[in-house]
Amino acid sequence: MVGWLMFAAIVTTGNVESASTPIDPSGTYATALGDLSILRGQRLLAFSYLAVFGTTAHICDGAGIAREVEPGRFVWDDENGSVTFRTDGDALKLELQGVAAFCGAGWPGDSAVCSAKQAPHRRPVAVDRAYFYTVGSDPPTPRKAYVIRGDSVEVVPALHGTGEGFVLGRFESPAATTVGLLREEDLAPAAIPQVHGVEAHRSSPGNATGR
Repeated sequence: MVGWLMFAAIVTTGNVESASTPIDPSGTYATALGDLSILRGQRLLAFSYLAVFGTTAHICDGAGIAREVEPGRFVWDDENGSVTFRTDGDALKLELQGVAAFCGAGWPGDSAVCSAKQAPHRRPVAVDRAYFYTVGSDPPTPRKAYVIRGDSVEVVPALHGTGEGFVLGRFESPAATTVGLLREEDLAPAAIPQVHGVEAHRSSPGNATGR
């Protein structure tokens, strides 16, 4: 069961997908400029991104929810610009229009190889209730949705700065799919995955179920 809270970063959706839906791109990617974790829900994509660009080593550090505008194409936007996430063959592309608030001016977009991604890990919940938190807010805000001890979710590392102590998690039930941040301490211990040959800082994969 899943609790609900209407909030900009809430990402609980139905999970019935048509036969034409593209392959799920969820996983952790070593991109051309840094590292990216994404989890797909129905008609949305939750992301956590950390990268360095430019001759003066500007930092991209952010997370959010990109909404599906057509099959396989997801757009995150605000008043300053937008970032489109889309697959093109074996390539995952991040395409910029305007300015991405979490990167600043000069970020050129990014890309990764889909076949080289690390797939999400499935983990059990280690506490009586593990609440989902909003993606992209600073700090993350607890939601009403939660999972219970023994529930299993798919997870990828939270790479962005305000994701310290969290992982991105996804729980699927027959009725709905819930995606959001989960506290690392609420999950059973796990080895930290390697990203670019270095431990993904702060977070190892965890799991969750909804109430």
